[in-house]
Amino acid sequence: MDLRKELFEAVERCGLTAKELSQRSGVSEAQISRFRSGGNIAFRNFQKLVDGLPPGAFLPTSSESQTSEEIANALERLAQKVRRRVKEKSPSTSESTNSDLQEALVITKCK
Repeated sequence: MDLRKELFEAVERCGLTAKELSQRSGVSEAQISRFRSGGNIAFRNFQKLVDGLPPGAFLPTSSESQTSEEIANALERLAQKVRRRVKEKSPSTSESTNSDLQEALVITKCK
């Protein structure tokens, strides 16, 4: 799974412009444009972009059989895991967190 591709597919599906995503996330339009074009982005900024998406842009893979409460709990556990890894500032943070995100998230309809 390509997280960059998945992120920008969600952005498009939600109908957000780069300017709107920038305003919602706090990441500059220039950084968003560079990342969209294949450049690198700091993991913290990637996290801000994901956080800037409307609720429902990312849901656990088995969302169809889960209640809203189960989905919310799964997302909170994932958010806590990401926050812990960012705080650790280990060299493998981005790689291992991307792996966790790839396993735990799929793009679904934007609410």
